[in-house]
Amino acid sequence: MLPEAGIGLTYNFGLQSFLEECLDHIDVLEVEPQSIWFRKNGDASNEVHGCPQLVMNEAEFERISRYQCRKLLHGIGYPVGGSIPPGDEQIPLLQKMIKDWDVPWMSEHLSFNKVIAGNRQVNTGFLLPPLQTPEGVRVAAGSIRHMSANLPIPLLIETGVNYLQRQRYEMEDGCFMASVVEAAGCGILLDLHNVLVNQKNGRQGVREFIRQIPPESVYEIHLAGGREYQGYYLDAHAGLISRELEDIAREAIRMLPNVKAVFFEIFPTYLEAMDNRALCLEMDRIRRIWDQRGTRTISKRHGAPPAQPAPAERLDGSVPSAEEWENAVAALILKKESDSPLYECLKADRGAGIMQDLLYSFRASMVVRSIPCCFRYLLIAFGKDHFESLLKDFFSGYYPEGFASVEALNFLEYLAGRPIDLKALPDLIRYESAVIRTAIDNTSRVLQFSVEPLTFLRALAEKRLPAAFIDGEFELVIEGNTEGEGDTETSRPVSELDQYNPVFHN
Repeated sequence: MLPEAGIGLTYNFGLQSFLEECLDHIDVLEVEPQSIWFRKNGDASNEVHGCPQLVMNEAEFERISRYQCRKLLHGIGYPVGGSIPPGDEQIPLLQKMIKDWDVPWMSEHLSFNKVIAGNRQVNTGFLLPPLQTPEGVRVAAGSIRHMSANLPIPLLIETGVNYLQRQRYEMEDGCFMASVVEAAGCGILLDLHNVLVNQKNGRQGVREFIRQIPPESVYEIHLAGGREYQGYYLDAHAGLISRELEDIAREAIRMLPNVKAVFFEIFPTYLEAMDNRALCLEMDRIRRIWDQRGTRTISKRHGAPPAQPAPAERLDGSVPSAEEWENAVAALILKKESDSPLYECLKADRGAGIMQDLLYSFRASMVVRSIPCCFRYLLIAFGKDHFESLLKDFFSGYYPEGFASVEALNFLEYLAGRPIDLKALPDLIRYESAVIRTAIDNTSRVLQFSVEPLTFLRALAEKRLPAAFIDGEFELVIEGNTEGEGDTETSRPVSELDQYNPVFHN
C-alpha cells in the first residue's frame, strides 16, 4: 500500500520564492527528473554501452533536497506508450533520486516520443498519443514492464492529451487506459485536466472516461489551467484551475478510494503574474478537494474494455500496426513527408496542425531560455521575424532533442555555420556554448573575445546593445559552479574587468 503524500506542486524554477516563503501550504513536491539532468553528447568517451551519458545538475538537485517535504518523481522524457521502450540510461539517476529522497512511487506518460528514422532513433520533441488498439495495449504494457523491472518502487502511468480525433478502429480512451493497466499491472496518475482537454476537443467525455477505468488503480491526480488556441483548448498549465475542473475533481475524488496525492501544475510563464498569496489560496482550494477523497463508494466499474477494436475506417479496411501509427504521427508533427496512407488520413485532422504549432513553441522556448545572450542580440539586430526564420530553418534540418542543453548546442552549431554579418557574434556563440558545457561538466573554460565582453554581456542582459564596442584582445573565464563560495573572481580579460559569474539552467 502506498503512503499518503497529500497535496503539492510540480516543481519548476519559478516556484523558488513560494517554496522559501510558503512551504507549509503544501505536503509534497513532484519533480520532473529530466528537468534537472544534462545529456553529455559528443565524442564516444561520453557514452556508456552505446547510450548517451546523463548527468545531474548537482546545484539544482541540492536546492530541491533542502526543501523539507516529501518528494515524488514525474517523468517527462521517457514515456511508456510506444513500441520503443524507455531507455535504460535514465535508470542510474532515477535510482539515486529515489534513494536520496526516499521516493515512494513515480509516474510516466502513456505516450511515445521516439521513432526510427533512417538508421537511427530520433526524438519527436513532443509527447505523442499511442495507438489505441489491442496491439497498442500489448506494446504499452511491454514498455511499462520494462521500465518497472528497473525501479525499486511502483510506476504509475499518466492519462495523456490527444489533439487528434479518435479513429474508428481505436478503443475509447478510458477502455484503452483500463486495458493497459490490467495488462501491465500498474497504477494510474489521473490527470483530470488532460482528460478535460480531450473532452473539449471532441474526444471522450471526462465522466465516461472515469467510469471506464478501475477506480482502485488511481493513486494520484493532476490539476491545471488551460487556454484557447485556434478553436482548440490546450493543456497549457496556464493559471488557476477552472471552476469546471474543480467541480469534476470534487466529484471524481469521492469515488477514488486509493488517491494518495493531488498536484497542481503551472508553467513558470504564468507564475510571473501570480503572487505567493494567490498561489497559497489556490493550494488551500485544492486541499478542500483532497479532503473529499474516497468519501463515496461505488458498486462496480462500468464499461469493460473491449476485446477487439471497432471496425476500421481506412480504405483498405485494415488496422495499422503500432509502428506504422507512430511513424505516421511523428512524420506529421515533424513536417516530414510520408507515402503512408495512414499519414494522408491523419493529415486531414486539424489537431495535427495544433501539435505542429505546439512543438515549434516548445522547441523555440528551449532555445531562447538556453542561449539568452544570442537570442537578445539577434532579436535586437534583426527583429523577431528574422530570428523566427532562423529557428524555422534550423528546425527543418535538425531533429528535436529531449534536453534543452543539446537543443541549444545544436542551434549554436547551426548559427556558427550561417553567413551572419554581426559584430562579435562568433564570440557570443562560443560564450553561450561554453556556459552550457561548463554547466554540464563543471569544467572551467577560457574564452577569447574580440570586444570587451562584460560591457557587451551586461548590455544584452538589459535587452539593449552597448553604447559602443571596445575592440581588443580579451579573455573571459567561465568557472564551474561556485555557489556558496563567496566572491570568487571568475573573469580576467587583458584589461581589468569586474566579476562575471554566469549561471545556466537546463
